Amino acid sequence: MADMKQSFESGQAEAQLHDQAGHAAGAVHDTAAAAADSGQMQAHRAAETVQEAGEHATQAAADAATAAAESAANAAAAATDAAADAVGAIAGAAGAQ
Repeated sequence: MADMKQSFESGQAEAQLHDQAGHAAGAVHDTAAAAADSGQMQAHRAAETVQEAGEHATQAAADAATAAAESAANAAAAATDAAADAVGAIAGAAGAQ
């Protein structure tokens, strides 16, 4: 009878160990899955940040090109006006003689 009781208790202890090991393995799995998800989220956020920075840089370059083109157009218009004024002045001086 003592052997049966000892065998039963041994089986019960083994079952508890298997149950605890299963819970521990599940906890490790859950922790690893959470870490993997977190890493993927961080990589995704980093990719979005790089993409946004690229878009901002592209927009800044486009704005700078537009400003440069407008500045060049304004300089050309000013030069044209100055040349017209000079021609007018020369014509006026020639007519006064």
